[in-house]
Amino acid sequence: MSKDAIKLHYACIADSWSSKLWAKSRSFNAAIAAFVDTTGHERSLDVGIGAGDLEDFMNMADVTGVDLSANMLRRCLKRHPAYKLCIGDAENLPFNDESFDFVFCRNLLQNFDYPQKAFGEMYRVLMVGGKLAVIESAVCEHERQYVTDIVRVIEPDHPLFPSHEQLRGLFEDIGVHRVEQSIESLHGSWLSDFCESKKVSQEQRGEIISICRNLPEWYSTKYEMSVDSASDRIDSTLTFSFIRGIK
Repeated sequence: MSKDAIKLHYACIADSWSSKLWAKSRSFNAAIAAFVDTTGHERSLDVGIGAGDLEDFMNMADVTGVDLSANMLRRCLKRHPAYKLCIGDAENLPFNDESFDFVFCRNLLQNFDYPQKAFGEMYRVLMVGGKLAVIESAVCEHERQYVTDIVRVIEPDHPLFPSHEQLRGLFEDIGVHRVEQSIESLHGSWLSDFCESKKVSQEQRGEIISICRNLPEWYSTKYEMSVDSASDRIDSTLTFSFIRGIK
């Protein structure tokens, strides 16, 4: 997706963001906050801060947020008037080297044209000894096409779904040390919630059901996939990489 398309997409959904899957799941956001484990004294940067919903769960006082969407930043400012917010691109962050003690981003990999450049920028603005933490929905490398095929029924231009191995490789490539990665299984109803949030047509729902029914048995078992023929409801767990390291 182009940068202009990303801006337009988030401009359109900004007003309804609080009802979206990632924003409304308290258990998901609480799990992220526990993993990130901030002290509250860091100079923190949230890359792709959006509406700032996650900050409600995190112990952070000195927060700078950057996002491509002015509409999302306006919502964030209403929620967190003390935050320092600016429009900016993760692949060209508008900050000096070593400006922050803690840098964080969540579910942004699909929006990066050049992931290595974005991760390099986050590393550049991080102080030596500072912590980088990334949360991303992801699957194992050999599973990427399965979930991508499902999502592309709704979003035809969606990039190949991220993998846990890809994320660890990005951390190692930029030189982050003491990398810790946890794979978490969350959102037992993510697929039905995703379909609902995207207002899928009956035709799209039927196509997704067909894909799900033809997935390998091991994949369906691992991700607890189920299809209720009576209601056309599709359920599945979704895994995330929680990954952090030190510069």
